[in-house]
Amino acid sequence: MLNLLQAVSILDIPQHGRLPVRMHTSDGTAYRLVKHGSFGSDLIRFPAGGCVPDHTHVGDHILYVLGGSGFVDYDGEPWPLEEGVIYLIPGMIRHAIRATTELTLLAIGNEHRDAAAEDRLNVVAKPATHNSGFETVGGAGRGGPPTFRAASIDQLLANDED
Repeated sequence: MLNLLQAVSILDIPQHGRLPVRMHTSDGTAYRLVKHGSFGSDLIRFPAGGCVPDHTHVGDHILYVLGGSGFVDYDGEPWPLEEGVIYLIPGMIRHAIRATTELTLLAIGNEHRDAAAEDRLNVVAKPATHNSGFETVGGAGRGGPPTFRAASIDQLLANDED
């Protein structure tokens, strides 16, 4: 069984740099991996300093950080994006992404729209009282996105074969 990075290699997806599809209202680029009805998955890459502004989606989605680092501004609070961590973003929760280094994400969700589609996301204005300069990291006791740390894709796949 292939792991995700091997599959990306076989699909001839570049390991770094721009992907084929420019995302709507975003510095990110994308490569569609799966589309089945309203379910879909994309590989998304942001350059260092790249971002997508505060927005919402109709459907829930999972962001799995494959490489790099940055922040997800989740409902007004910045949280670090770390390699190997899975973030659940429920539908209609205001969030933004900012890459501090080149950032590669696997995005999986329902009510999925194509990366370049104008209806993929709804940009929302930031509250006037919130400073989202991403200088601070969300601390204990604040309600951030549910996260899960994956030991490695190889271990996850190995467990699946048992």
